[in-house]
Amino acid sequence: MKHICENCLTIIYKSKVTPTVCPHCESGKMFDIGDSIADHILNLESTADRLQQASRWIPTSEKYPEDNRVVIAVSKFSEGYHVFPSWFKDGKFHYQAEMIYECETAVTHWQPLPTPPEGE
Repeated sequence: MKHICENCLTIIYKSKVTPTVCPHCESGKMFDIGDSIADHILNLESTADRLQQASRWIPTSEKYPEDNRVVIAVSKFSEGYHVFPSWFKDGKFHYQAEMIYECETAVTHWQPLPTPPEGE
């Protein structure tokens, strides 16, 4: 039998008796749910996790993009952040204004470009 918390949506599997209080948040009431609802919730959580990972800013201290990959880069300035399209080549971030430049300030984070829209 599967149970879900009304408060934090924690799912408990293989419990023969419905717990009265959620063991995770310790405040939510637990309810019996069917297999299809539990599976649907797990699929939604998995999709949300994938989307969050795909859109997270990657610190340059963690890793750099592959060479010649176009990304969105962030540099920190005294007045704030500068976000710009860039590509990474030979260990450096580059950008184009009227000419091609190496980024003179340290890029702190980067993110892959989003998937372009489908169709016309």
